[in-house]
Amino acid sequence: MAGREPELALLDALVRDASAGRSGALLLLGEPGIGKTTLLEAVRARAADSFTCLATRGIDAESHLAYAGLFGLLNPIRDRVADIPDSQAAALGSALNWSSGAANADPFLLGAATLSLLAAAAEQRPVLVLVDDLQWLDAESAAAIVFAARRLGPDAVALVLAAREGSVAPALTEGLSTRRVVGLSTSAATTLLPARAAPEVVARLVTATEGNPLALLEVASRLDDAQWLGAAGLPDPLPAGERLREHFRAVLAELSPAARDAVLHQALAGEAGSADQAVVTALEAGGTDVGEALGEACGRGVLLHERAGYRIRHPLLRSAVLELATPGERRTVHAALAAALPASDPARVWHLAESTTGGDPRLADQLAALAEGHRDRLGFAAAATALERASELTPDLDLARQRLALAAQNAFQAGDVARVRALVDRVLAEGTADRSRGEALFTLGMLEQYAGSVPRSVDYLDEASYLLDGSALVRDLTELAMARFRLNDLAGLADCGRRIDAVADPDDAEQQLMASFVGGAASLLSGKLAEGLARLAEVRRLADRPALRHDARALMLMALAAAFTGQLGDAVTVGAARLEEVRRRGAIGVLMPCLAILAAGRAWLGDHTGAYADAGEAAELARHLGYAADGSVAVEMLAWQSAARGLHDEAQVALSRARQLTDRAGTTSHAAHQAITAAYCALCRGSLGEVVTLLEARLDADGGVGASGEPLGVAPRRRRRRRRQRRAARGGADAGRGLPRAGPDR
Repeated sequence: MAGREPELALLDALVRDASAGRSGALLLLGEPGIGKTTLLEAVRARAADSFTCLATRGIDAESHLAYAGLFGLLNPIRDRVADIPDSQAAALGSALNWSSGAANADPFLLGAATLSLLAAAAEQRPVLVLVDDLQWLDAESAAAIVFAARRLGPDAVALVLAAREGSVAPALTEGLSTRRVVGLSTSAATTLLPARAAPEVVARLVTATEGNPLALLEVASRLDDAQWLGAAGLPDPLPAGERLREHFRAVLAELSPAARDAVLHQALAGEAGSADQAVVTALEAGGTDVGEALGEACGRGVLLHERAGYRIRHPLLRSAVLELATPGERRTVHAALAAALPASDPARVWHLAESTTGGDPRLADQLAALAEGHRDRLGFAAAATALERASELTPDLDLARQRLALAAQNAFQAGDVARVRALVDRVLAEGTADRSRGEALFTLGMLEQYAGSVPRSVDYLDEASYLLDGSALVRDLTELAMARFRLNDLAGLADCGRRIDAVADPDDAEQQLMASFVGGAASLLSGKLAEGLARLAEVRRLADRPALRHDARALMLMALAAAFTGQLGDAVTVGAARLEEVRRRGAIGVLMPCLAILAAGRAWLGDHTGAYADAGEAAELARHLGYAADGSVAVEMLAWQSAARGLHDEAQVALSRARQLTDRAGTTSHAAHQAITAAYCALCRGSLGEVVTLLEARLDADGGVGASGEPLGVAPRRRRRRRRQRRAARGGADAGRGLPRAGPDR
């Protein structure tokens, strides 16, 4: 560990603090081979006598298997699951297959469960958590572990993560204490190399390898005496820095064909479950002397034989194995592994998919069915992966594009913005104006409305509306109506209502619910109060039907209908219970706006503690999902609550953050909710002139009629509010009394 004294000092301090009940987390970043894993092993050795050590590491081959990493980390303390809240235990049990209950894909609940379970284990003995190769950990496990790392409390927990520099999304590790692990100095490198090495040779090696310890050790095993003494030239090029992979190729080239084939089997099989047995079975079926091949690979340092089984010594070595193998060789091994696995093993379908070229409709159907299973238990990301591969195996081009569009929808649910755009681009690249294009545009429009530009969302959803029919068209028009409402396009909102009324199936409760919501909102905002209130009341009735009682989208529309009519007490009493069902089903995209509405409803009823908690969760969820327009409303409620408590600096910070979100969404000039919140904050500070200025500007912008964007029952009260505000403008000292008492003050 020469040259790693600063890193070891940080790790020792982390362990000492945890022993004293002061938890902490540290992220180690560095290039491959720089020594991150060695540091993790060092801190584990130092803490082994007094800590419970839990460890997991990301594996590229398993990165699509949701919760695989979390299972490996938490399984040793599974016996403490009874010590955490029941809802968290149920979520963790379903995600990790510890129980037979229905799956719950709520990342926040699972993150909280991870945190609680670590804290429970730490009550008996301090806990050291080690996560290696974070960049290859499945997204669901990484989110849960990092969630816990950010929120460690006064518990005896030390958490250390390691990741390749530049390979982890900054948003994932935002807020974590970070240490960049760099190359060794010449003096430190000297301790790794033979004593006979000439100083100038050491200096050249350090320069060429950038002090990468793994590169130095690998090169050291390949130099002869003359080269160490400087009498002969060094290999050119050296396996240094990015060229480390080239050296691994040389190491692999020294293996016999049978050993290389065994290593390729191991590289493609992964390192969990039945992988080792599948490798042995597949090699034996091919006539390989398994013991001799694996023994040679271990003897050459390519494989390590540990208690848990075989593993490839270094991730870059695995990369080299795969790069050296031809596509045909990889397909052959995938086929052999598939044959070695039982028909019930999901990995068998994946291996078959990777072994197949061209179209295979039967296998494509199996992958699509597997996607349903992944969605229910393992999450939307795995379902998107399966559907994307299924589309590639589907000979029917129309069906292939439909599956690709469905993959994009699953990626949207998973929150993978970049992947959604990539998948949608593939669907749209065909240029064919068909239903698949409409579904892709619908997904892209949803993405833009919630996590991007609302004006762009209108463009995409409008185009999609002329390519879809049936229930898909009604859903699209409902989203288009919402987007137009955000932009204060009341004529466009009304147009969506008319189009929905013209096509909605009268026997389909879901379609009628959407028709009632959009039509009712349009009528209410156009001054047809009786008609609007009647149609919005119909939303509640339809949402109570058995088929829709547990539907997340129906819940959100019911809550919004209550917001339009000012019946937020009803939204709280009914919606709070149903929101738990939304959590259980993992409908996170709908959970966030519902929480924002619930927060406003609690504030309306005077439950400011509950309002602050719900708004905080909604704001955090919006940050996690990258939501902008809806996220701003949640953040504004935090500003409102802070101002009411006299926390004016916090309120201003929240207002600034909310403005950034509406700027990103392209809705700032239409966001009446933001002006109302800012005015309330100014009122709490006693800045009455600012109150009048803010509200007069808002009235001048839309005349007091339009997109409020918040659950205040705005439309029926607009004229009264305008009169009060005008009186406030004329009577400076009475300005505070002239304001409507909405929100937390109500």
